Amino acid sequence: HVAKRMRIVVQDIIIKYKQGAIERQVPVNLSGKLEVEQAQLICISGPYGEGKSTLLRVVGGVVLPHPGHGKFHVPAFLKVMNVSADPIFFNGTLLENLTLGSQNAEEATLGRVRAILERLQLITANKKNIEALLNNETREAWVDELSEAECNLLNLTRALVSSPNVLCMHKPMRVGMESNE
Repeated sequence: HVAKRMRIVVQDIIIKYKQGAIERQVPVNLSGKLEVEQAQLICISGPYGEGKSTLLRVVGGVVLPHPGHGKFHVPAFLKVMNVSADPIFFNGTLLENLTLGSQNAEEATLGRVRAILERLQLITANKKNIEALLNNETREAWVDELSEAECNLLNLTRALVSSPNVLCMHKPMRVGMESNE
């Protein structure tokens, strides 16, 4: 099956992006070639500042590699979601925030969202504040009622609601935990 053999390929790419007013040219430090087969779970680790986050942003479609350098291919049929390390929510209801990026009505149902929240233990018998916020139509300051861990898990929930084929997560062990960073 041809589609099954299609893989994500990244090799010797260069990224250019602005960080504040400074334009940086960031090489993604890979020894050789990275090929990711479908259904593979991989972890990218290494020293601070060596391009791990940049690589995830490239595969997640947040930044594009500079043309003419190396190889980069993500099959067009793959739905790729990037879960940023810092959750970003817009001025809308919790449900609107969690269904952002959903491409069809089946993904964005309240029942499906609730099931994912339960799976991530954001809604339990003893923990009902997220469910109350989910059912609330208010757009004001609901995010201020949540802990950092809850915001990180809601960020992951939004990605899972959209049914991605590929999920790029920066600092996945931080999701669901409070941070002192």
